[in-house]
Amino acid sequence: MPAFTPNRNYPYALPSDPADVPTALQTLAEAIDLDLRAVEDQVLARPFAQVSGTTPQTVLPNVQTAMLFDFVDYDNDGMASLSQFPTRIQPMTAGTYWVYAELNCPPQFAQTNDPFQDFFIRVNGVDLSRRTRSEDSGGVSLIRTVVETASALITVTPGTSSISVSFQHNYSIPLPVTNRKLGAFRIAN
Repeated sequence: MPAFTPNRNYPYALPSDPADVPTALQTLAEAIDLDLRAVEDQVLARPFAQVSGTTPQTVLPNVQTAMLFDFVDYDNDGMASLSQFPTRIQPMTAGTYWVYAELNCPPQFAQTNDPFQDFFIRVNGVDLSRRTRSEDSGGVSLIRTVVETASALITVTPGTSSISVSFQHNYSIPLPVTNRKLGAFRIAN
């Protein structure tokens, strides 16, 4: 009669058991397989979505502008409906989510004193995370190729928490934002 490990409940033969190595190995392998399947189901079942935007989007000076997304990179929980809501994702499963965003501005020249760029992650239209880049330029600035990233943790109410990204600057010219990403991954129930 086999015994079982205390933590994972894997079967093993006792010295008094009749020798049947193939059956003992099969029983152990099947127990491990079931255990790993349970772990895999927990990991793969985590809601996750990422959307991206590659069509350049122009942002006017001193206007907080919602970023548009035109492609669903991944969505296993129905969070992204870009045809209806091209500026946001909306988690459908309760829990705590890690939210991340990225945007890219190509190089530009601008005539501005004390230029800044603000990059926001927003939940239900309220700023949750803000990333600011500023320079003391003496009036003339080369806006370098800028890749901004931000992240935040949020607790989601299913179907009511919409997550978006916006961008604002005070340069004297409109800025094109080329590549954008927004993602949300549930990390806890």
